[in-house]
Amino acid sequence: MALHLTPEERESLSFWLSQGVAKAEIARRLGRSRRTIFAELRRNSVVAPYSRRHRYCAARAQQLADARKHRRRTEKMDHP
Repeated sequence: MALHLTPEERESLSFWLSQGVAKAEIARRLGRSRRTIFAELRRNSVVAPYSRRHRYCAARAQQLADARKHRRRTEKMDHP
């Protein structure tokens, strides 16, 4: 089961959150598990300036996901 959303799913998630749709309902509409939606929000939400509240923006979430995907991870054999 893939835990990462497509850019289109991120746009839908952002729209439905702005409309006040419950996260469980969003998961049902996207055909994803609730855990996937909660993980996406935890990983890719940003703190809004001055309000200290977490906000989800699909474009920013995609940037964060792309940066994380291309980050090189050290392999065990890199440091024997």
